[in-house]
Amino acid sequence: MHKYVLLTAIALSGCRGVDVEIYKLLVTLTEPPISCYAEGFERNTVSSGPPESVQVQVWDGPEGEAYLEFESGNFQVVLGESPSVTTAGIFTGKAGEGGWKFEKDTSTAQTQGEGANAITQTVKTHVELTFPRGGGSLSGTAALNSSYACTGASCPDDVNRSCAINSISFKGSRIAVEFEREP
Repeated sequence: MHKYVLLTAIALSGCRGVDVEIYKLLVTLTEPPISCYAEGFERNTVSSGPPESVQVQVWDGPEGEAYLEFESGNFQVVLGESPSVTTAGIFTGKAGEGGWKFEKDTSTAQTQGEGANAITQTVKTHVELTFPRGGGSLSGTAALNSSYACTGASCPDDVNRSCAINSISFKGSRIAVEFEREP
């Protein structure tokens, strides 16, 4: 849904169509570092394993930006005791060192209770993918981080958590370029 809104906006800006690049990526997930766990908690083992295949599409937008959306292989990564990070949604990217950097940030805050007993729980996540665009094979990197914070007198002690994994590598290739005409 979001993709079609963006494609329509690009088309209305004077373009007659958009080239959509399709990439197939093999992502090797890594175990969250021990710092992502409180003392005494067991580590998750679901975050590492064989490479996972994902397919993404990338299209150019106005002002030197590009957009990325996972077509298949959307996944959710458990980051220790911090909130999980998902790859769903549209990422915004710009050309930079090491290729194109696509990022997506989310932030949600929920307040519960009233007055002196009110607490606010805030969850923030950040996903970043960097890779060169174009034909042939490619290598890229991904970084994930998330945090949970509770503010207010009724929050339990030591519940604020954050976790980052900056060393996720992936390989892939551009498998197609499709032209989508103005709607």
